Amino acid sequence: LKLESDLKIDSVVINDYYFGDISAYGKKSDNDKAYDIRIKLINESLDRLMIEGQLYTDRKRKEKIKLAVNFSNFDLGFLNSLNIKGISKVAGIADGLVNISGDYKNPVIEGKLAIDKGGITVDMIGSHMTFSNQIDFKKDYIGVDPFYLKDDEGHKALAYGTILHDHFKDWNFNLDIEIDDFKALDLKQNIESLYYGQAYATGNFNISGYDDKLFITIDAKTEPNTNVSIP
Repeated sequence: LKLESDLKIDSVVINDYYFGDISAYGKKSDNDKAYDIRIKLINESLDRLMIEGQLYTDRKRKEKIKLAVNFSNFDLGFLNSLNIKGISKVAGIADGLVNISGDYKNPVIEGKLAIDKGGITVDMIGSHMTFSNQIDFKKDYIGVDPFYLKDDEGHKALAYGTILHDHFKDWNFNLDIEIDDFKALDLKQNIESLYYGQAYATGNFNISGYDDKLFITIDAKTEPNTNVSIP
């Protein structure tokens, strides 16, 4: 029995975000022990994301997944459509190759992604930060080389850190940020504000945690032009 499929979906939109067109092709391999698949996300006539590889059906085989995910000028703005709690105004372009292997319950992701023109607003402090960097994915580790964050006035902060996990469970992370006259707070007043205003700071921040535990250590001083109000 030969199984083969060819699917195309035009103009995919999720939560008002336009992704593009999706093309998906799959067929059973010649040895009948795997499905060969190829999925492409096409935007402005270019392949922005391609997933290609095999899904194995052999029960005796430990490795069930062997996929290569290629990012090409991929817009990270789609993350805004997911309404992730605590962050907003996500931006950036991703390029790179990530390989997925292992089984369905314990996938292994390895590869590198370069992020250009990245941006994010942390809602709790209101500050919008921009950056460019490379992210390394290994079996139980996600790492970033030391990189600079910039606030919307061009002040820089040096950041570096690692994230550890066990097949994307039992998370453990550590992020250090060294700031110099950096806009650490930028919140406008509203009816629910516990605090608001702008704060510039110099010093060191450490954000670490595991599972649902979060720890923030601050050793910093405020700089001129800081104006914070507590209603």
